[in-house]
Amino acid sequence: MAVFAGFLAGGAAALAQAPITIVPLRALDFGSVLPGLVKPVDAATASGGVLEFRGDRGKQVRITLTLPTVILTTGGVFMPVQYSTSDALLSPTFDPSAGTRFDPNAIKLGCLDPATGSLFLFLGGLVQPRPTQRRGAYAGTVVAHVVYTGASCP
Repeated sequence: MAVFAGFLAGGAAALAQAPITIVPLRALDFGSVLPGLVKPVDAATASGGVLEFRGDRGKQVRITLTLPTVILTTGGVFMPVQYSTSDALLSPTFDPSAGTRFDPNAIKLGCLDPATGSLFLFLGGLVQPRPTQRRGAYAGTVVAHVVYTGASCP
């Protein structure tokens, strides 16, 4: 009986956090490519993709990306895509020069800005058209999974 009473005396607590919103600001754009010639896009350039994560200010989040290994055109024709260990950047502002490079294939921890609650992800990659690559518009989908870790950031 004493344990039960002690449990009740301790009470219960919860902290409801704001949902994390993912806002796609710019698609990773390889532009025009020529058959047989690889084309890289650096995350820090105007052709790099950009996602904004919005949530509770100053909180840590865990980011996992599911990246397409191919981009497709109508009829199922594909073009391979690769991502190097430095093809992504995390920045508290919409400024890639203020960011930290990381491997987009790995889980990454980041901090939502203490003033705005935002965190920006910049993404680059390398497209590899084959020598016989068919003409057309190719596209793929990047999926971001973002969750709170429960930690606050310094």
